[in-house]
Amino acid sequence: MPAPLRARPLWRALPALLLAGAACGPSGEPPAERAQDELVLRMGDHAAVADAARAALIRGELAPAQAAGTTLARSIAEAPLPAALAAHQSAAGAAAQALAGAPDLEQAALAFGALGAACGGCHRASGRSPTLPPVDLSAGTTLAARMQLHDRAAAAVWAGLVLDDPDRLRAASRALQDAPLLPGAGAADTAPLPPEVRSLEIQVHDAAAAAARAADPAARGRACGKMLAACASCHHRLSAGPDH
Repeated sequence: MPAPLRARPLWRALPALLLAGAACGPSGEPPAERAQDELVLRMGDHAAVADAARAALIRGELAPAQAAGTTLARSIAEAPLPAALAAHQSAAGAAAQALAGAPDLEQAALAFGALGAACGGCHRASGRSPTLPPVDLSAGTTLAARMQLHDRAAAAVWAGLVLDDPDRLRAASRALQDAPLLPGAGAADTAPLPPEVRSLEIQVHDAAAAAARAADPAARGRACGKMLAACASCHHRLSAGPDH
């Protein structure tokens, strides 16, 4: 099993240092507020590690995604969530463990989709969701630019799942379907793509469309997992990612 990820960007560590300093003041911070601060920081860490897992899956790299799953499973289990959210916490933890132990990219992507659905369910039940910036869905004229748009649109689909925001997910799905890898009018490159790439692209678009149509979070999670699995398969076969 890959070792869990441990690094945390400095900008994410700074709030923790500030909170620690505040708690050392004359009166300290009330326990309830300290617990809430800890939860906010932990959720930020979850988002960062989940984003690393999504990026690894899109690149077709299993080991880093498994390592992220190990980190998430441990952190989710330790999160100080209220008892009313225990079922959602358990579902998210189980999905993270499935990601950590996934035998291949397809199973890892499906587990990651289930994790996103569990996170969205928890956010919905708690009445609180993180604020994520809008994603730039403008297109480019080169294959690399179109690949990068695919990546950004896939990230926006994931955001719609995690935020339990079907409208955001549908908009991202439309953007993904409107961003074919095949060169079109005004394209700077005109080289044809291998047939297998076209087949996998269709799978990506179909899965994103299925996620947009799905009536419940679990079905949206499965569709998002299939979308990421198709992305991973394509990049793994071509040894390329959205930056190539």
